Amino acid sequence: MFVRTDVRQEPDVLRLMNEAVSAFRAIHVLINNAGVSRFKPLYDLSAGRVGKVEDIVRACFYLTDPSNDFVTGIHLVVDGGMTRKMIYEPET
Repeated sequence: MFVRTDVRQEPDVLRLMNEAVSAFRAIHVLINNAGVSRFKPLYDLSAGRVGKVEDIVRACFYLTDPSNDFVTGIHLVVDGGMTRKMIYEPET
C-alpha cells in the first residue's frame, strides 16, 4: 500500500490513517520515514549505491518481527552511510 502524504498537512495524515485502517482493519505499528535536509550533492556514498524502497522495508521488517521483541525503542538510520558524509549548507 502506498499513499502519497504531506505530513505537514493534517488532512493528508488523516486520509492516510483512514486508508490504512480501511485496508488492514487496524494500525499496530507506526514508522516515520519523513525527513527534510539541506545538503550538497554527494558523490561518494558508503554503500556505493542509491537507497531503494526495499532497504527501508527490510528495516521495517526487522523492527516489527516478533522475534525481535526485546527491541523496545530505537533510532535506526537507514541511509547507506549518507548521514556520516553529509555536507550541510549554511542556513540562509
